[in-house]
Amino acid sequence: MLRVALASGLMPTGWVLWALGDRNHDGRTELGASILGGAVVAFSVVIIEVFAARRADRRELFLMLNFQQDHPGIDLHGWNLADFRLRRKQMPFADLRGANLKRACLVDTNLMYAKLGRANLREADLTNADLRSADLAEADLRGANLTDALLGSAGAVWPSTNFTGVRRDDKTRGLPSAPSEPSAT
Repeated sequence: MLRVALASGLMPTGWVLWALGDRNHDGRTELGASILGGAVVAFSVVIIEVFAARRADRRELFLMLNFQQDHPGIDLHGWNLADFRLRRKQMPFADLRGANLKRACLVDTNLMYAKLGRANLREADLTNADLRSADLAEADLRGANLTDALLGSAGAVWPSTNFTGVRRDDKTRGLPSAPSEPSAT
């Protein structure tokens, strides 16, 4: 952040020196151009560092999730976990609100009491997953595989949850009898 502050302060200074300098004989023009160039480089380095840090965070998360089985109460709300393979994980009470789990493999995963509100579970494989008492409010499960999955609990209600096109079988338990598009509210 110090680099951003320095670059932010240097850019106007460089621009003023460059714009007001005499183009033929004044060192201010060259100094202004140099300061502007340095500020642009500093901003570029900061942007690269931010993207590299995000990529490293995702890689670190990927390794942690894949090499450990138990993740009770893990907080991954808002994370992009698209295409992650989370097979046979223990993730009860996990906070996955707003997470992108599109095409994620959650086969045999324990998600009891998980918070999945507004999660993108489109085309996710939830075969034999345990979703009892999970909060699926406004989750998008279009095209998800819920074969053999356990959902809901007594009186479970999932407002605006999209079950359109889910795959299920006679062992799928707790799913509303006629999965449909979310109701208009």
